[in-house]
Amino acid sequence: MASAPTTTTTTTRPLEEKFLNLCPPPLGREGAPVPDAKYAPVNFLDSHIDENLVLKRVEPRPTLIGELADLVDKTLDSLSNRDLLSDGMFGGAHRWYLKAADMNAAQDIAKRHEKGPSFAACRLASSLLIHPDRPKAVPAITWGSLEIETCDQHSSNQFLAEHCCLQFPNYSRADFLLQDYTAETASKLFALHRHQRVVAVALFFCPAAHTILRNMDELGTHKTFQWMANSESQISSPGKVSRPIDSPRPPWSLPEPIPVPPQDRTIRRSPRTDSPVVEYCTPGRVVAGKRVEWREKPEQYVQRAWATAVRADASVIIFDCGNYLRVGVRHRETQTLLLSDLVDVCRSNNPAYGKIWAGVHMAALDDVLQRFEIHTTPEKPPSSKRKHSPLLDDDPPAKKQKMSEKAATSRQSKRDTDAARKKAPSATLTVRSTVKQAEALQNSFHRRPALALYVRSGIYNSPTPSILLKAGQPRLAKYTSNSYLTLVLGSRLGRGATGDVYTGIVPKAKHGPVVVKLATTFERLCRLRHEYSIYTHLHAAGVKCIPRVFGYYQDAYRNVGALVLSNGGQNLGGRGEETLNEDEQKQLRSALASIHAAGVIHRDLRSWNILVDAGGQISIIDFDRASTSPSHSDFEKESARLEKFLAGKHIDDGQIIGNHTMAANIGDLVNDNNDV
Repeated sequence: MASAPTTTTTTTRPLEEKFLNLCPPPLGREGAPVPDAKYAPVNFLDSHIDENLVLKRVEPRPTLIGELADLVDKTLDSLSNRDLLSDGMFGGAHRWYLKAADMNAAQDIAKRHEKGPSFAACRLASSLLIHPDRPKAVPAITWGSLEIETCDQHSSNQFLAEHCCLQFPNYSRADFLLQDYTAETASKLFALHRHQRVVAVALFFCPAAHTILRNMDELGTHKTFQWMANSESQISSPGKVSRPIDSPRPPWSLPEPIPVPPQDRTIRRSPRTDSPVVEYCTPGRVVAGKRVEWREKPEQYVQRAWATAVRADASVIIFDCGNYLRVGVRHRETQTLLLSDLVDVCRSNNPAYGKIWAGVHMAALDDVLQRFEIHTTPEKPPSSKRKHSPLLDDDPPAKKQKMSEKAATSRQSKRDTDAARKKAPSATLTVRSTVKQAEALQNSFHRRPALALYVRSGIYNSPTPSILLKAGQPRLAKYTSNSYLTLVLGSRLGRGATGDVYTGIVPKAKHGPVVVKLATTFERLCRLRHEYSIYTHLHAAGVKCIPRVFGYYQDAYRNVGALVLSNGGQNLGGRGEETLNEDEQKQLRSALASIHAAGVIHRDLRSWNILVDAGGQISIIDFDRASTSPSHSDFEKESARLEKFLAGKHIDDGQIIGNHTMAANIGDLVNDNNDV
């Protein structure tokens, strides 16, 4: 452990010493109730992270806090001019003392750090590591909100605030922040922001939830960390995503290497056929997941924090409840979390809380800078195993000529094969048209009550699938290959109020990619189910200008729903031009008229909700705000809005027509799924 900073030399400034020796008062009222956290913290997408990126071990690191404090001491001692540290750098760090006793929510803890000691720590780390020549410049790092896929089950921010992170500001939108730096430093900061914006991630708990931080000691006693997957499937996909690099000279000691067990090269066979099990759960059996009690289990919060760090590619993870603190370090190569001892921030004086907090910021920033340096260093071209020199050329001329002729023949044969393949008609298109393919796929969805959902994009490579059921279907213990359909999610197309939109593929299906709307919160689930009911109503009324609905599925244990639709093409807002030709305008007027004739008003008609496919067919999407009980004036307003758009005027103003009538649907959803 580092020595207490109370014995520093006379060159130490008063405010600097006051900040490094900072010890906050206790937070929260005695006996205050713990705010209700209704749902488990593990996100739906957390369970689909690739096997090479998940947490596999928690290693206690009692020396981690001392190593962070030593980093502060060494950096300050290396300064040739101590006057670089201005008093204004540490001023104001103690102002959060005044209202500390009234803080009982996680959101209050997060705001306290942002406005209090974190601001001083950001200035200190930024000045020492990035712009020592401009100590009075705006800090290069700051605390802000993390933009990731996340559940908002803690949206009240009373129990857990999980959207906080240490990050570089968005210089693309606020380039004036770079005016205080030199041209070289400004260029480096802009490149850092583009490469990796997040420096560290944090989970802030309410003060009454200190038992979660205390019980994290138990995780270090296990040999492996049990990562929560989706289901107990017989088939588990191996990791395919490469691990990111670690910093070569971190301020903390590295974990012990994990012994690699010998690989089992036996090929498992499917119980129903004798074919090898490769990647998807077809054929075979999938065992449904089980409900897990989680309230006082810290492993789920550790998994949540690790998954957030994986998405942001951050190394430092902070667990803080105001009165207690833990610091974790993500080691990518061994998939190990180095976890510090529990720090009582109100009584810690060797080192004090101020120095610990400064060390966390400096270590996180130093780690990002080291990894960025590796990323920007040009790689050396691979050296040839054999030099092309006549002195080393021992192949006889006859052998080289024979090899050249053989290669030329192979290339010509490949060209002939490719040319013949292009000229030959497609057998799929001659046997079954695109419409028949869609009908066949819709029948496949209709016959199967369950959906085995995989995610294959970026950091996601589902080890096991998520089992989603049709509305009203009972939960089964096992699902055979005849009772579920496999759906693989690809890249994300966009994000909206209802949920995220992904491309989807049904393996072995002759139909092209589908579109999947995925809702992962209760509020979004209500909107998605409302949208599904509108689509069902429009299809029953014979409306043709909307996507084909293949099915709606919902997780039996979590607030997760998936709406599977046909791909309607490119939206007008995304293709760069919002003008339509005469035929497309005629289609759009007819489409809206047929929707109104079915008694439905869209209420959110804009360019991003109008699709045009390669054949010029118009479709209208996103009926999550639609209503089936509009007034006559609402129809007139929406028709006038369409004419305004066709006249070339801007309508993407976010204006909603009429009253929203989804409250009844939310009540129906609660009644149908009272255990979700």
